[in-house]
Amino acid sequence: MARIKVRYFVEKPGKDGTRYFWQPSKTLRAMGWQPERLADDRDQAILRAGELNKRLDAWRKGEVAAGAAAAASEAPALAAKPGRTAPSQPPIPGSVRDLIIRYKQSHRYTELADKTRYEYDANMRVIETWASDGRAPVPSIGPARVQALYESLRQRTPSKAAAVIGMLRILLKHAIRLEWVKINAAEDPGIQGRPFAGKLWPIDAVSLFIETADHMDYHSVGTAVAINFWIGQREADVLGLKRSSYRDNTFYVKQKKTDARIAVPHSPWLGERIEAELANQARRKIEGATYLLICEKTGQAWNGDTFRHTFAEIRAAAALEWPSFFLEDDSEVPMDKLWFMHLRHTAVTELAIAGCTIPEIASITGHTIKSVYQILERYLVTNSALAKVAMAKRLQMDTEIVALMEGAGK
Repeated sequence: MARIKVRYFVEKPGKDGTRYFWQPSKTLRAMGWQPERLADDRDQAILRAGELNKRLDAWRKGEVAAGAAAAASEAPALAAKPGRTAPSQPPIPGSVRDLIIRYKQSHRYTELADKTRYEYDANMRVIETWASDGRAPVPSIGPARVQALYESLRQRTPSKAAAVIGMLRILLKHAIRLEWVKINAAEDPGIQGRPFAGKLWPIDAVSLFIETADHMDYHSVGTAVAINFWIGQREADVLGLKRSSYRDNTFYVKQKKTDARIAVPHSPWLGERIEAELANQARRKIEGATYLLICEKTGQAWNGDTFRHTFAEIRAAAALEWPSFFLEDDSEVPMDKLWFMHLRHTAVTELAIAGCTIPEIASITGHTIKSVYQILERYLVTNSALAKVAMAKRLQMDTEIVALMEGAGK
């Protein structure tokens, strides 16, 4: 006798006989369609699974099956018993949860980098909880509610507040595209600017960190800092450099977040550092490695979390050797406040001091023109090195003007 095949209908052996479940895929579960324990009678279980599949199909088509919001009341009483999975509850049409699901199905979400999706997911969970666990209708979100959300989050974590409101703005833009609302209530939430806590790396701090890393037998971490001081990339892109990404004395990088492609020639001192890195791997009998930077403890490519913990250990050891650096303007840069990500901004600033234009800097670091401008505006207002470069140019111009004027008087 042929077995009846029903989508997501699963049979599992149990202590008292076979048990039946409606078990959607991992992707559907992430969108809110939860597994359900079905009746012990197989025919009734198949019937219920068919009903759930019909509701799922209607949802996929953007339709709303009659009584869809009442799925919990239709579910077998078994699902409410302790230790059993709660019944599937499709989103209420036009609700915040429905909007989140539809946004996640769009290319605007699916084409994002993994790390970006991870951050977006965390912020969307906050929004869903705030919006009555996602049940609140999207049109009910007005500017006053958005402002109240921002203020409540800002009291605890200003940066998180800005991130959540930014995510809400993205979701409501999608709601406008769906013609659910006409205005974006999160377009102007009055987010206040915060003092930037970042620090530029003095060259002495770079040297100290690399020396400490080598002393602690983490040559690859020192190399990562050296590379990023030169090319100014995101951590994931530096750790993701393959051996093939470094050839002909040039770094070829495809940025994971933006897909931007850049090619940056190395410097002689950095080239020597990389050659030493490869020689170090050869001594450790690491052959045929795909990635340029290999963890000394595992013999594998660096995991982001492991790298950050190791980086912090090296930085702490370096801070014991030299706690702070004082710049020409008498400002202090504590060693233990320097982060790997700050090397990206340091590279931008160093390029500006060297006389590079904003488009030239963007071509090296992969920033947008606007981002480069914002970084320079943030750091270079009080930068004495840039002031010296600027005044040298001014003096050169004055010299040329004097020569012209003397020539005109003859």
